[in-house]
Amino acid sequence: MAPIPVLACGKSVDIAKTVIDIVHPDYEVIHVVLNAQQGAIDIPRILSGAHPTDHTSNVGTQNYSKIPVAVVVGGGFDDADFKLMRDACDGEGVKTVPWLRHDRSTLTGPPSKEEMAAFAKNSAERVKKLMVDLKVGMEGGTSDGVHLF
Repeated sequence: MAPIPVLACGKSVDIAKTVIDIVHPDYEVIHVVLNAQQGAIDIPRILSGAHPTDHTSNVGTQNYSKIPVAVVVGGGFDDADFKLMRDACDGEGVKTVPWLRHDRSTLTGPPSKEEMAAFAKNSAERVKKLMVDLKVGMEGGTSDGVHLF
């Protein structure tokens, strides 16, 4: 079975790379958004089947041949960031997908350099479990809403 395409939002390239490695081969992170302002531009474009404005240095696979079936948002994005990106996707022609969001109530702040690898691994495993539980990208699976991991 081909990997299921998803879009990830994270403020750390290092954490994003670890998450990409852990969720693969079941899921393919096609694009990584590093800030909310760019996310508000890129996410609706990608969910509409278009390429983002500038993707040449993106750490995702850049395989834009399939529209992602979910948007995964890391804990570095606060409520205002999340709202900005999600509201930008309300337009016509933008595919509705589930948004998986890090439960910020469990965070005490950004992980230290020493904690990053463990934090990334834990986050990736929780994301993967939630996508399986919701059957994201599968027949009869969840296709909308906000879900915390």
